[in-house]
Amino acid sequence: MQRATLFAFYEEVQGSFQSFLYNAPQPDGTFVQYTVIFEAKPLTVNESPNGSSVVTFNLIEVPNAATAPEYSIASTCGRFPSSALSAALLSKSSNSFR
Repeated sequence: MQRATLFAFYEEVQGSFQSFLYNAPQPDGTFVQYTVIFEAKPLTVNESPNGSSVVTFNLIEVPNAATAPEYSIASTCGRFPSSALSAALLSKSSNSFR
């Protein structure tokens, strides 16, 4: 029954296209409310031989536009990056992804 309710809700919010409120349980027994969406991956169902099932999904927090940070734009680049941006992107630093 709970699985059917979850799948119906997933369809109602159109997967990852509509945000909803999630009350996240805290260690002290209280709840913190977050605005979230389902991750774009589909819901995963693993059924066991005894008839029980486990549904796996991820939620992503949606930032609140009123409290989100604002950033100014220092410059824009067209199709090709400027020499300064190229150098920054190609430099080896501890912050680069590997």
